[in-house]
Amino acid sequence: MILQSFRSYSHERSEKMKFQNDTSLQVAAVSAWCKASNNSAVRILSLAVALCAVSGAASAQSLLPPSYYSYDTVTNVGAITQSQIITNRILANVLLGGNEQINCSNCVSAFGSVGSFSAGAHGRYNINGQLSFLGGVAISQYHGKGYEATSVPILAGAFRYDFANSGWARPYIDVGLVASPGQSFRITRNYFNGGIPAAGVGKPDGNSLAAFAKAGWVFRVTGRDEVAVFGEVWRSWQRMGSYVETPVPPMPAIFPAATDVMTIGKIGAQWTHLWGSSIETHLNGGVARTFGTSSALHATLNGVGALTLTGLKERTYFEYGARIGYRITPKLVLDVFANGAIIGGPVGNQIHVGTALRYHY
Repeated sequence: MILQSFRSYSHERSEKMKFQNDTSLQVAAVSAWCKASNNSAVRILSLAVALCAVSGAASAQSLLPPSYYSYDTVTNVGAITQSQIITNRILANVLLGGNEQINCSNCVSAFGSVGSFSAGAHGRYNINGQLSFLGGVAISQYHGKGYEATSVPILAGAFRYDFANSGWARPYIDVGLVASPGQSFRITRNYFNGGIPAAGVGKPDGNSLAAFAKAGWVFRVTGRDEVAVFGEVWRSWQRMGSYVETPVPPMPAIFPAATDVMTIGKIGAQWTHLWGSSIETHLNGGVARTFGTSSALHATLNGVGALTLTGLKERTYFEYGARIGYRITPKLVLDVFANGAIIGGPVGNQIHVGTALRYHY
């Protein structure tokens, strides 16, 4: 079905462009004749001919079958799911201490961010000298190309094993889960109906789950500097509930419930430094690559039939983070941080900026 729609799309696009080019030449010729003539009657007749040519182009475009416009709009909905998975990952990294050093004392932090609104709390508890637990909860709202996430709860937790007895340069391992139940979305599918812009809006619910593992090497270079390099693998499942587009557009789409799967691999590094006795800075970044992406997304469109999304594009992109902290007291720190991703394409770039109050105990 998709192959037939694609062939039909290619033929219709070729015919449409040919017709539009011919019409443009006709209009240009008539306009030149009109300008060259001093006769008012000739000008009026020429204008009428030009208007007929433009009307004919619009009529021809309106006769194009709906399949001309349909498959790309469903593909755009698939890119929305990719954006949701990556955004949830970046927001969850804040809960997992992504902007903090590898080895640190017990702490708890309350935070809020904008760019994509997120508010919550996270912390770290050292079970013993090597094993610690990191995690937190947040409620988020964010948006991207073609969608708004109106309510996204995020719960994240991970265990970290730091081989602290192995000296200033040593390995560490993280394993964890991120869950996001009870999500609410507003999705807008823009398309053309007979050359006229139209839109269908859906409000599905959703749930997501991710499991990850990270392995790295931490270097306690000086008493003020900690550097780490790492690699990680993140496997995500994003389920989108069924919905019917409203208000009823010219070509309404019905989307059954579907689950998308994406694996993300990343190689990165981070550096934390203490300036004097009061100022902390932290930088992190890395190159990430999606692979094994699959989607069960499909839709039924009025006048077209069933369309199944195939061949979602894998993406290579850059993730980054930064933090500046001011030690109000030896145990209380005011942080300003930023996290984001440079992705481009239909998924789009993103940045989240926030502030936090962190207490060490």
